[in-house]
Amino acid sequence: MKTSFYISATSKAGAGNDVSEYIASSAEMKGAFEHVFSDTETMTAMLKGAILSCHTQAEIGWEDENLTGKAVIDIEAEGKCALDKTKLSAALKRNLQWKDVKIEKKTLQIADLEELVAPHASPDVPGAEVAEL
Repeated sequence: MKTSFYISATSKAGAGNDVSEYIASSAEMKGAFEHVFSDTETMTAMLKGAILSCHTQAEIGWEDENLTGKAVIDIEAEGKCALDKTKLSAALKRNLQWKDVKIEKKTLQIADLEELVAPHASPDVPGAEVAEL
């Protein structure tokens, strides 16, 4: 059974007109996403269910004057699968230095996926990139 989750992390970090601060902040968020979503032990602790496979697509950029990281996590499992938001928030916050990070989690229907994270969207901000994790 396939289950998809939308995750976002939003912070005022990198706000302002300083491009180098934005690039450093986006690199930090990218590192946190890579660490959390690429680490088998961390993912296993956050997910409930008999997981067969996991694929994550992430995008980090500037949105509404906030640094925003978005990820869509596709899980193949033997049955229903759940993602523990408390453990997810703790894992991301452990890897980010900012106090103002807001974490959001939603379970998605297949129709929601294209609307939230366009596959391989070209970044329009210096230092921004789309990564397959």
